[in-house]
Amino acid sequence: MRTQAWKMLLSVAAVLLNFVFMQQVQAWSPMTSGTIEELRCIWGSSGSDVFAAGAHGAIIHYNGTSWSPMASGTTSQLWGIWGSSGSDVFAVGYNGAILHYDGMSWTSMTSGTSYTLFGVWGSSGTNVFAVGSYSTLLHYDGTGWLPVSTGTMENLTGIWGSSPTDIFVAGDSLILHYNGAAWSVMTRGIAEYIYGIWGSSGSDVFAVGYDGAIAHYNGATWSAMASGATRNIYGVWGSSGSDVFAVGEDGLVLHYDGASWTSMGILFGPILNAAWGTSSTDVYIAGAGGYVYHGSSGIGGICPFSMAAANGAQLSDLRALRDAKLNTVVGAWIASLYYQNMAEISAVLFRNDELRARFSRIIRSNMPAVQALVQDGRAEIPADSLLDAHAFLTDLQAHAGIKLRQDINLILQGIESGWLLQWMGIAVK
Repeated sequence: MRTQAWKMLLSVAAVLLNFVFMQQVQAWSPMTSGTIEELRCIWGSSGSDVFAAGAHGAIIHYNGTSWSPMASGTTSQLWGIWGSSGSDVFAVGYNGAILHYDGMSWTSMTSGTSYTLFGVWGSSGTNVFAVGSYSTLLHYDGTGWLPVSTGTMENLTGIWGSSPTDIFVAGDSLILHYNGAAWSVMTRGIAEYIYGIWGSSGSDVFAVGYDGAIAHYNGATWSAMASGATRNIYGVWGSSGSDVFAVGEDGLVLHYDGASWTSMGILFGPILNAAWGTSSTDVYIAGAGGYVYHGSSGIGGICPFSMAAANGAQLSDLRALRDAKLNTVVGAWIASLYYQNMAEISAVLFRNDELRARFSRIIRSNMPAVQALVQDGRAEIPADSLLDAHAFLTDLQAHAGIKLRQDINLILQGIESGWLLQWMGIAVK
């Protein structure tokens, strides 16, 4: 009985370590995308007409019910996508690739460059700009693509505008602005490389980049924002200036509410590249491995504990407790195990409907323990929940590779010796 009890406790430890201390988010639901290619960009004309594109020419389309692959006619890496409507969509990528979708099929366009194009945006179907490496800037007038001189040699990584006479271009170490007559370099307020840019208006623009850097433009100046993140941020999008999402490395998702940036947790998937949506309650995130998530800023908050926290003070106490535990030798070890195995756990759970459903059920059944941890910093786990979790962990381990199996065994050793459960504040009832 003692051995079985320790094995059951392992399952609880694994669940809580992944979903408590590493903030696995309940607000976001994984979608079956139909591809395993890395998705680097996403855009739609509505919630039932969404396009995502990425590696090896992959383009997928969402019709409001399901995602399906599209024939792109290319194997080039695609980095950016934008359209004036669902029947006028542009995708850009490696070696100057530009594709156009007319509502029926994708066809290749002549770009006139062999440089990689990273972003595309327009004010209409006859006023479209594409940006890329070595300061490549192209303009489409409805007839053909022509180069535009910027006077720099920076890699240009993203583009967004509020109107034909108010366009912002992000670069490795600069931001360009177009006023309808000329391009000029702006003082950007941060030193880090910039990977993505988006705004709610010409006086409310966000740029995101290397090592968690975020800059904001208020119509007069750019200034740095505190993101609380140290991982690279690749994509940014919002429904308004007080509802902005930023995504990046290691499944990072941040949300800005008009006052500050907070973490929405860590989603499965090593890299999240882009976000787009129709509203605060209809947001799509695309990333490596063909992962697409759907969610919002209003359902579930920062982590599963937000469902158990009665108020902001409790949530603040929870963050302090989590940070205190992670800032220990044990916490650093646990975090290391999590990040090293995140991609594999993701692949197992999100490609196995039965395991994923059982996992969600275990999380829901342990909500009383979640509430206890929020309130008291310690929890008791029911025996029935332990049995269910033990069976789940056993099956998960059967699908795991050698390293993940070994790491589960390391956790098991900590459980069996007792010190890991004591560190977590978990007891069995």
